[in-house]
Formats: sequence, C-alpha cells, structure tokens
Amino acid sequence: MTELLLPSSAEQINQRADRRATIRCHRHQGSGGAATYERLWARVRRISVKRIRLILSSRIEPGTPLTIEMRTKDQENTLALLARVVHARRRKWGWLVGCEFLIRLTAEQLEELL
Repeated sequence: MTELLLPSSAEQINQRADRRATIRCHRHQGSGGAATYERLWARVRRISVKRIRLILSSRIEPGTPLTIEMRTKDQENTLALLARVVHARRRKWGWLVGCEFLIRLTAEQLEELL
C-alpha cells in the first residue's frame, strides 16, 4: 500500500495537520425517495491511495457512503472523492473516522492533495 507519512519539519507537519475536507454524508431517504445529505467539516489525519482517516466532531456510521471534497495543494481545484466509512472511534478530541475510497487514487491525485 502506498501511504505518505508525516513530514519531518514542524512547518510541514502543521500544514499537513491542517488539511481540511468537506464531507457530504448520505443520512437517509427523504420523502419521495430523494436522497438527503448532511454537510460536515473534517480534518484529514492520514491519506493514501486506498484510504483516508478523518477527524470529525460527530460520529458517522460504518458503511455510510461519503463524498469527500478536498482542495488541491495549489488551492485552485477541488477533487470529489467517493468513499465508504469503515470505522468510527471516539477520541477525547472528537471522532476518528476511517474510510476506504471506492475508486483508488492515482499517485498524481494523491500528490496534488498533499
């Protein structure tokens, strides 16, 4: 598995730790069969071509489909990444939510997000 580890300099660690994402979370079917979504903010804890770990203020049930929107490092583009929640663990600072991408990222896409 290709996974990027935290960089060594404090400045790079702070930049990486501050990566944010917007989450569109499918919550339930509305009347008439229309899908209903909730928009949440998250911090990216770790990302690889297969998985992403997010820090959220609320729990998301395992199995929940997500659309994760992240800005590229140049801040000019946004990538919409489809994922499914694998686990959600309570921590004292919030929820650590692990997800698997439905379509694996390319190395180029991963680099653009870091």
